[in-house]
Amino acid sequence: SGEARLFVTVPDGVRFQLALYDLLGRQRALLHDGMGAGAEVRIPKPASLGLAPGMYLLRLTSGSYIETRMIAVMK
Repeated sequence: SGEARLFVTVPDGVRFQLALYDLLGRQRALLHDGMGAGAEVRIPKPASLGLAPGMYLLRLTSGSYIETRMIAVMK
């Protein structure tokens, strides 16, 4: 029900993208698309993103690097 903060550490001048996907693979929110260097990404309240409670995938991409984590949105 609240917002979250995520700290992402990437080298200076490296572009990264952080997006939230539902389990069907549809992008639900683009949380960051730009340069890093100790970037702090704020994840807004799920209701403001139109997210129903459930499981989602948080995906960070930077060049050929991809990291995915499953997160739960609770009511």
